[in-house]
Amino acid sequence: MNTMTLRLKELREQRAWTKTETAKRLNVGTSTYSNWEYGLREPDIERLSQLADLYGVTVDYLLGRSDQLPSVDLAQSKITFMYEGEKVPESEMKIVRRLLNSKND
Repeated sequence: MNTMTLRLKELREQRAWTKTETAKRLNVGTSTYSNWEYGLREPDIERLSQLADLYGVTVDYLLGRSDQLPSVDLAQSKITFMYEGEKVPESEMKIVRRLLNSKND
């Protein structure tokens, strides 16, 4: 297995998603996603970018060109946060920020 196939599987399993569920999130067939994860086929550049966005990583991370996972400062309001491929509403981000701020009290 190459780095990308290992990372696709690892990222999917960290989210407890099935291959079918992941494929639906990407609007591709289950066999297409499975072939990417098994290393039988490679996603085109558009799908590679979509995979990176879904998992919240860079394309370089997926390809094994970087081991650096992105980090963000939750205090920055200009960042769009994603959870399971969906944008986290600002009302929920306020709750997260309050919880984190209460740690310091």
